[in-house]
Amino acid sequence: MRISQFNYLPKSPVHTQDAATLLVLQDHPDLGLQVLMSKRSEKATFAPGVYVFPGGAVDKQDQEFISVSSREGQSDLRFVVAAVRECFEELGILFAYSHEKRWLSTEEYQSCDQTTDFYHLCKEKNLILALDKLYLLTQWTTDRDIQRRFKVPFFVAKMPEFQSPKSDGVEQLDWVWVQPSVALAMAQQGKFPIIYPTLKTLEYIQHYASADALIEDCRQAPLWFASCPRGGIYQGEVRRYMESEAPFGELALTCSDGQVVHKLDWDYNHPIQLTQWVHRKTCRNPSMMTGPGTNTYILGNERTGYIIVDPGPNDLEHINIIFNFTSKNPKAIFLTHSHPDHAPATELLRDKYRELGKSIKVYGMDSKSTASEWSYFVAEHPVSSGFKIFLEDEHLVQMSLQVIETP
Repeated sequence: MRISQFNYLPKSPVHTQDAATLLVLQDHPDLGLQVLMSKRSEKATFAPGVYVFPGGAVDKQDQEFISVSSREGQSDLRFVVAAVRECFEELGILFAYSHEKRWLSTEEYQSCDQTTDFYHLCKEKNLILALDKLYLLTQWTTDRDIQRRFKVPFFVAKMPEFQSPKSDGVEQLDWVWVQPSVALAMAQQGKFPIIYPTLKTLEYIQHYASADALIEDCRQAPLWFASCPRGGIYQGEVRRYMESEAPFGELALTCSDGQVVHKLDWDYNHPIQLTQWVHRKTCRNPSMMTGPGTNTYILGNERTGYIIVDPGPNDLEHINIIFNFTSKNPKAIFLTHSHPDHAPATELLRDKYRELGKSIKVYGMDSKSTASEWSYFVAEHPVSSGFKIFLEDEHLVQMSLQVIETP
């Protein structure tokens, strides 16, 4: 019989809308690389009051300009066109050529009214969108727990000459040229509110000395990464994590549909439930080699019996917590390897079970002849790759544990 092992009821995330964002760049003679950002209206339905790069949802009419504004190698131009359009509508910056395929002159640019319908303006002025000046940087998908979600490629482009930003006064209120590192520092101080994808993107580009250097890297290697972050609770606050960050995997395991409920704080006093049949107990032995501490995994429950994987070091507090949690129905101990932070608790824990009249088996692989004295281990029941052990409750709900050798 198969049932869900997740701790939380399924909750299908809402579908994403297509959108696009553009990082407009310039080089300050003294400060180096700067990026253009503006503050969203407090009345905005998405991310009100925060500083963002210009961008927005893909419009159905964005498709119309693909045939007349092509770019070699770009698979879906709707996003590029949307980025250009949103940048003009929000901040008055127009990435466009004249019909002669040259950048707009000052006079031509100044004749383009920001309040005019973008498509009407392009047709009236016979403009060709400068899509070849935009380069793909990253792609973000809004977190699964957010009720309004977007799939958003982030593009970069250098500020056109003879132009200057003009906030639309509706969606975007104030604009500012800012160094990425300065924006991050102000955000840390609470003076410059930004959302997670903006923060991480600024972190990625803050080390570039110039706009040309950043654009060249994007030209050589488009799409640095694509991410749909996950959220968890850490120190009482919601924290977001990308796929490359360690907590992401635990959040994917515990809250597959993106529910922001799982606590990520290290707890040395209690086993932490990861799924219905998996708990993790972390030993209070933090170090350079063990990180926050050695992890012991407890599989099963009182009905099925418990399998303890890697009991841990000779730490009485740690051993007693595992024993108290599993003593009603211990079934087996598995040792993945015999390092001194994983193996010594094995015999100590088994002795405590024996005092209750409970005899359990210890599985593992013998240490190699090259093992150090303090890491030596001889398995009572040796196992090899492919070995399986099963846990089953009275309802015939079953869990299997399979050994996979990873020398």
